[in-house]
Amino acid sequence: MEPQASMGRTLDPTSGTVAMKTTPEMVPANPLGLLLRAARKRRHLSQMTLALEARVSPRHLNFVETGRSRPSRQLLMALLDVLEASPSERNAALLHAGFTGSHSSAPRGRGGERQALTHLVYGHDPFPALVFDANWTILEMNRAGAWLAALVMPDYIGRARTAGTGLDMIDAVADAQGLLSMAHGPERAAAALLAQFEAESWAQHRLRSRVERCAAALRDRYGTLPDTQGSDPHRIEIAFATSVGMLAFSKVQCILALPQDVTVSSPRAELWVPMDSFTRRTLIETAEASPENN
Repeated sequence: MEPQASMGRTLDPTSGTVAMKTTPEMVPANPLGLLLRAARKRRHLSQMTLALEARVSPRHLNFVETGRSRPSRQLLMALLDVLEASPSERNAALLHAGFTGSHSSAPRGRGGERQALTHLVYGHDPFPALVFDANWTILEMNRAGAWLAALVMPDYIGRARTAGTGLDMIDAVADAQGLLSMAHGPERAAAALLAQFEAESWAQHRLRSRVERCAAALRDRYGTLPDTQGSDPHRIEIAFATSVGMLAFSKVQCILALPQDVTVSSPRAELWVPMDSFTRRTLIETAEASPENN
């Protein structure tokens, strides 16, 4: 009689014991593996290249990414160094691997950091910029940021003002009348923003339920989102079809602190940089016509 197999098991005819098949499909994805794989893809590295640079066998790296092996702290730090991981990515990876994070998740109470971000944001005018906290709540916007927000999502801004609530970036992306309501090619922008939120949620578990709701809302609206592997999650391009014309931006985030002082609770600035001459000229002319400059 032929050996029988069922429910992912095989019968060993020599011993009569039943063993589970160890196929990659049966190994559950783990948060650490997902984080490392996403970081590797963003940097356009193959498993072989990463393994060679981190001085580990490709087989062992594959086991780490698929959750079949837990890396030592030394190996994990070597992988993160090659991947040029951000402080929040390092913290999340260490915690998922069962180690103490290198960076505290508690704020250190330095008011100077927030003040410096405020100077940076207002100095970026006439181009949009904002400051937000670790919960993705907008703390302040410069004049151009407030103008752009009112232009591209007026209904969402109106509802937030009526309700007396602060502006929540995750909710603004998820809302049908929010940030993407006037976006040109919203699917790609939605995918890039969602990837950014998901990367942040690895380090901050309290964001996870909000990010999952955002993901569900975006997929209900746009269907399957484009693949963002290989793209830089810290720089996102987005364009809006507005009443004044097509405005195109590249937005980047920054934290004003030394690497050893960065925490997952650090506030950060987001600077919106015009991608073409029309956008640049429109923002400059809008600023010149503002009552604040008259």
